[in-house]
Amino acid sequence: MKVLTVEEQFEMFNEYKQKVASFIGAPAMEKLVSGALFSLTFGGNDYINNYLMPTARSNKQYTLPQWQSILIAQYKIQLTVSWNPQFVFDFV
Repeated sequence: MKVLTVEEQFEMFNEYKQKVASFIGAPAMEKLVSGALFSLTFGGNDYINNYLMPTARSNKQYTLPQWQSILIAQYKIQLTVSWNPQFVFDFV
């Protein structure tokens, strides 16, 4: 099983939007998307594979709070670069 990067997921979303636009038109697609609520959940693999696994190097280099800060900073960059909507960041 291949884990998709955030960038790949946004690319797939953009491709899907184009397919929807081909059926209902670009203005209707934009209206549909602008009224949608999106929930993004990611980071589980970053914790499991890159911090919690005994073979991970990150847990030897960083404390858990440091690792969390690194991940959150990286996610903010990925979201801003990959998709620049009117976005509300709420990291729990």
